[in-house]
Amino acid sequence: MEQRLHAREPAKFTVRLVQQGRIVATAETIDMSMYGIGIEPPNVALNSGEIVDVDLVKAGHPRGISCCFPSLVIHAGPKSVGLMLAYDSEFRQLLPEQHLK
Repeated sequence: MEQRLHAREPAKFTVRLVQQGRIVATAETIDMSMYGIGIEPPNVALNSGEIVDVDLVKAGHPRGISCCFPSLVIHAGPKSVGLMLAYDSEFRQLLPEQHLK
């Protein structure tokens, strides 16, 4: 079982998954905290240890505002994918430079 330092709250909205500046999939969220997010498995394979940018889209906003966070795939299974958001300074130091812009 996954161990978390912060409890997640149920959440239901669509996120975009971005790799190398390109949207590779969309997914529905299951739950989230300020440090992590659980999503339904997308239609692309994600592997533990992989870095993916999570674009939290403001649905219906007239200017199409979004907020993109680098994240680390913690687990990827048939029922859910767990992502750790790159708020932590130690985690951010591990990210390639293109994820920090």
